[in-house]
Order: sequence, then C-alpha cells, then structure tokens
Amino acid sequence: MDNYRKTFISPTVAISFVHTDITKSWSAAYRLHNFAPNIVQLRPQIDNSNPYMLRSGNPNLKQSYLHSFLFNCNRMLGKHNHTIGVIINASIRQHSPVAKTTYYNAETYLPELQYTAPAHSSLISFENVEGYWDIKGKLIWQAPIRSIKSKYTLSTGFNYEHNPYYIGENKTTTRTYAPLIEHFLLCNLTKRLKVTISANTHYVHSINTENYTGKTFYQTAGAMLDISQICKYFYLSSHYNFIFSRDYGINKEINRNHTLNLNVGCKVLNRKGDISIAAYDLLNSHRTFNSQMYSNYIQNTWTNYYGRFFTINFAYRFGKVKSNYEGTTNDGSIREYRPMSGKM
Repeated sequence: MDNYRKTFISPTVAISFVHTDITKSWSAAYRLHNFAPNIVQLRPQIDNSNPYMLRSGNPNLKQSYLHSFLFNCNRMLGKHNHTIGVIINASIRQHSPVAKTTYYNAETYLPELQYTAPAHSSLISFENVEGYWDIKGKLIWQAPIRSIKSKYTLSTGFNYEHNPYYIGENKTTTRTYAPLIEHFLLCNLTKRLKVTISANTHYVHSINTENYTGKTFYQTAGAMLDISQICKYFYLSSHYNFIFSRDYGINKEINRNHTLNLNVGCKVLNRKGDISIAAYDLLNSHRTFNSQMYSNYIQNTWTNYYGRFFTINFAYRFGKVKSNYEGTTNDGSIREYRPMSGKM
C-alpha cells in the first residue's frame, strides 16, 4: 500500500428564490454539489490477491458534479383552508464513477499499473460515465375535517431514474419508473388523544438495455395512537405497521409483515422523571423485503430483525426553563401562549 495523494477543487453553489403571500407561496432552488473519488477508486495499485480477478483504482478519474433543481408551490383554495401543493425535484450528475470490468484473453502488460495480467483474467477498475439524471414529482392536497378535529392529506407522485453503468466492457442503462399514491389522516380527537392513520401504494418497474426487468408492488399501512395523559401521571403510545410486497420478476416472491410496538410510561418526581416500559414487535414478525436491479442481475434481500423484546427506561430532566408565558392547548394540536401578568 503505497502513499497516494491527489487534489481536487470542489466548488459548491446554492441559489434560491422564494415568494410568499397570504394564500399562495412558491420557491425555486438550484444547488451544485461535487463528489471527489475516494482513495480506493483513485489509487493506481493492483490488488492481485486473486490473480485472475484483478482490482485497481483509476488515477484519471474526474470528480463528479450533481446539479439539483427544486420547485415547490402551495396555494390555499376557497374559504375552507384546503391546500394544494406541487413539488418537482430533478437532478443531473456529471462524471459518475462506476465499476468497469476488462477481460484479457491473452497475457497483457498494463503500463499504468506496471503489471502483467495473465491470460483469461479480468481487471475491475473505475470509469466516469455521463447521462445520469432523475426527476421526482408530487401533487399534494390537504383538507381539514373540523368535525373530528383532523387533517387529511392525499398525495400522488411519479419518480423516474436514468442510470448508466457498465456490464463488463459494455455500457448499458437502467430506467426505473415508480408511480405512488399516499393517504395520511391526523386526528386530534381530544386534548390528550391523537390518532394517525396512513397508507402508501407504489410500484417500481426497472428495465435495462440488456433486457433485465424488475417489477415490484408495495403496499404499506400504519396507525399510531398517542394518549398523553391517563389519570394525570400515565401515558400510552402504540404504533402498528403493515407492509406487503409482491415481486413480479423471476422469483414471484410475496411478503407480508406486521409490526406492533407499545410504550407505557409514568411521570414521577414532580414530572421531571419518566419511567416507561416499551414492547417492540409484539407480533414477532418484523421482516422486510427489498428488490434492487444491478448491472447484470437482480438482488432480492430479506432482512430479519431481533424479534419480540422489551425495554425498561428511565429519564430525568435536570434543566429548568423559565418563561414569562403560560401555555394552553385548545384542541391538542395548536398551542396558544398568553402573557402571565404579575409574574417574573
């Protein structure tokens, strides 16, 4: 491992425009980020621990630049506080570093590495490629439901990614399409009771120029219950999450996962202390699945977690906050502050 040093000049740019008034607002931003190659990608030193599968860096790699564009617009509709919003995020990456494999049918001398590759061997190194870009769009609608002191949010979006890389010595590109729809309902039923319900549906379709195709459908749903005060000193929090995924590719895999967490606590020592018992994965079924397309294969990953377990927690707040205001909560979600007359 010889010493190696190389210097890059890495500019960063951020420009944004913002406009806001009573019923509408919009913002536009541009950011330039840069990513210098790491030492493994740059070091011109051969790794011949496997003489027929050589590895090396490329000292001629350029740093890559990521151009990001963001547009956000929100508008209030009518007198019922309905809100509609649009978010568009696009990025373009120059000089993306990717792995490239070169095959040698005959014994070949590599002058930059001062090494002779044996016949029928391969060298894995790195090259810069052009053409990576992606765009993400989302349309969001929010509406209050005053009869149950709630807010409902509906959003729909579409993501596209254009990702070039190498399969061996041949350049190829993966195109990924991902439509989605989301629902979210936040209910502040009382000052001390809050309920949240959410659902997410999305589909991921990937295809590359070598005709490898990945198709996966995902459905998630969740619910959360928070009771901030029970009999003055106790509180309870519970969270449930369901994940369903179905792979329409080679494996035809179907996965279902249910997760339920529960936390019960008590305020002690003049409400400065907190003792709680937390139960994680009460259904003992926390397991996730992910499908990802790579250069010339599709990788399916199943992840198993700890399973059901419990913790006992204690926290104590030593700090003391002084304020000239006292707070009252009108519906559990909006906190109003009023000056405390005659108090210092």
